[in-house]
Amino acid sequence: MSSAEIASTSLKHLKEDEIFVLFLLSKHLHRFRIFPLRTLMEASGMSLKHLRKISWSLHKKDLVHYVKAPYEGLILRMSGLDAIALHSLRSLGIISLFGRRIGVGKESDIYEALTPENERVCLKFYRIGRTSFRDVIRKRAYTLAGSYVSWFIRSINAAEREFTVLKRLYKLGVSVPRPIAQNRHIVVMEYLDGEIVARAKKVLNPDLVLREILKIIKDAYNAGYVNCDLSAYNVFITVQGRVLVIDWPQAVKKSMKNSKLRLRKDIERICEYFEDKFGIKIDYKREYERIIGN
Repeated sequence: MSSAEIASTSLKHLKEDEIFVLFLLSKHLHRFRIFPLRTLMEASGMSLKHLRKISWSLHKKDLVHYVKAPYEGLILRMSGLDAIALHSLRSLGIISLFGRRIGVGKESDIYEALTPENERVCLKFYRIGRTSFRDVIRKRAYTLAGSYVSWFIRSINAAEREFTVLKRLYKLGVSVPRPIAQNRHIVVMEYLDGEIVARAKKVLNPDLVLREILKIIKDAYNAGYVNCDLSAYNVFITVQGRVLVIDWPQAVKKSMKNSKLRLRKDIERICEYFEDKFGIKIDYKREYERIIGN
């Protein structure tokens, strides 16, 4: 089972004290890789004996690692972070049922879920540790070069950043997925039925699709953001023919240094793909000038 499936299954059997311990572990990720059991005892108000019982139970459920060296403590597993995030989303009335995995990306997993109103939604679980440390530092604006931050915190930061950008873009009418909520490393957004351009067996009217992508780039730029990692892998076409740009955690504000260079590379990359794949020739330099000229 995936870590999200382990988390969802375990939630049905977790006791209140176990959920509280997972909450404390997730809250103090920036302080400890191994959370000392005696520090956890002080933070939770539980006895050491009771904490050991909880620790072993969470360990058996594959939500934490219970270790005794170099000192007695707990290491939160990704499934444990998944569990506390899913629990929070359910407690807040955002989701009611957790479903199957419907997508796997370089840095995320996508699952379907239902809201209490029976609306079908997508849950995007960030999994930043899948990429190498060097590659993430080089490409992603939500990481801190030259510093150690756990992959869990990087995943949480990515989710927070994407949710913030999506809210801004969606509010201003840019064609992006509708954001619904965010908790820790999970972003909840509207359910999208369709396919990613790079994986599509056939793209109808690719020239119109490219024009729509360029419009989205322009609209996002006017709204204050550059995607910075645009490719055919984060362009989505719904079954109704709606074109969206997905994946925005690496986006930067257009006021930032080098944002225009990144914008130009986004335009060049997407134009080159459509030329290589569909033979559509568009002068990306002219498109760049048109977009920044408003």
